Amino acid sequence: MGVTVICNGRENSAVFPPNEVYFSDESVPPGACKDFSIYSLDTSPLMTPPSSATLSTTLFSFKEQTSFKFSFKNKHKTFVGQVVGNAIGFENDDLVPQELHEVKVCMTTNPDFEIKNTYTQPDFGVLLDISESRVQPLNLQTDVSLLDEGKMFCAVFPLLELGKHYVPLLRMDQWEDADDTSWSRGELFGGYLLASLYSLLCIVGLFEIKYLFSISRANKTRIRQRYLVAILVLFSSLRAFYFFLLMAGALEDSDSTVDYLFIDFVTILFFSSFITYLLYMWINALFATSVLRQHLTSIAFLINFLIYGFFLAMIISFELASETTTVYWCGEAQSTTSDTSTQDAIKLAYRIVLACFSFLIGLAFLGVGLSLVKSLDEAGNQTKSRKDEQMKRVLLHMTMTISLSFVLQSIFFLVVELANISDMAFTVPLLIIVEITPCSVILFSLRPKDVDSKSQSTATSSTNRTM
Repeated sequence: MGVTVICNGRENSAVFPPNEVYFSDESVPPGACKDFSIYSLDTSPLMTPPSSATLSTTLFSFKEQTSFKFSFKNKHKTFVGQVVGNAIGFENDDLVPQELHEVKVCMTTNPDFEIKNTYTQPDFGVLLDISESRVQPLNLQTDVSLLDEGKMFCAVFPLLELGKHYVPLLRMDQWEDADDTSWSRGELFGGYLLASLYSLLCIVGLFEIKYLFSISRANKTRIRQRYLVAILVLFSSLRAFYFFLLMAGALEDSDSTVDYLFIDFVTILFFSSFITYLLYMWINALFATSVLRQHLTSIAFLINFLIYGFFLAMIISFELASETTTVYWCGEAQSTTSDTSTQDAIKLAYRIVLACFSFLIGLAFLGVGLSLVKSLDEAGNQTKSRKDEQMKRVLLHMTMTISLSFVLQSIFFLVVELANISDMAFTVPLLIIVEITPCSVILFSLRPKDVDSKSQSTATSSTNRTM
């Protein structure tokens, strides 16, 4: 910006449009009269360092993220304010101590910065660590005036340390105590409700596994039922464990490995179980005499191999795509931030594929369900059994429910990705619809009452082979 002379006992001003600095007669020690360099540093290249990129869908998170330019956090790791203009600094190597007193600083804000609406209190702060988004607000009485090119913040600094960078900012009230890293009562209720529901599914599944393994002579259908229920039990137990840990705060500082295990792997496990179940329904019901039924296990193994292979390939690609970018400020390297552009593209592709999987599974369940109902209609023309009519309604309701759940899940994946939603009020009811409901339907269809009936009609028997 420029150079000015500051002398004790004499007021002085340094106007470097659009910024202004006013020195009092006590800004420097008695007898001192020094030349000072005043410089302004452009903060526009500095973005808030993003949290480490993750491939996982954020169901709920302690780790708050922001898209607002150069936001900063308090001691509770909660975003509480935002730098809104360039930085200013003062230098003089001869002054002892290296500080100025009673200096009025006026700085303009950057009109290109998008400001979060909860940051309403004007203030100044000192940059402590650019790479960690650490800014210490000074709680100064700050006046704001409107200019053609933006706003001007003015405040009197009781103390300015030479060599440090000071910035205008907007912050929230009570910024010191703001803490968004703890759950509210409603969030705790929602999280523990999900954990309890998943636990209940796990318990029901364990009872069904116990029954299925109690059968001394199990045919291929019973063996497949064992595997399917075991997968659902594993899925439910991992989900329940995840939400119990999350609500207890044990995952606050977790790394991506935990996310891959409890979020992504569990989601793929969910897809795998339902795709396998759909495959058994489709081939057993519609291709009972086909060669496909003879190789059903091999086909199911191949499809699941491709699903898990895709999952591992996405993780490896995502981790290998990690890059860092050095931020230079006035020709000097100030910090390094993660360049997540490639990872963001991989993550978007991953979400789109999952959404397509969900949508196709939903349509497939609807198609298979309608085909089963049609086959029951044809068998019903011969038997005219009331039990067959009940079975048709059960099949139609079951497949419609699962189909709707997966179609909604496909929308869920896209909405979470595009809107970056991690709100408890949004995800609790959706997880109940898209995960807990279909699992409940499958466990209901495989309950001992159905699989062990001795007096089924011909149509009912043929349908039960699909379960």
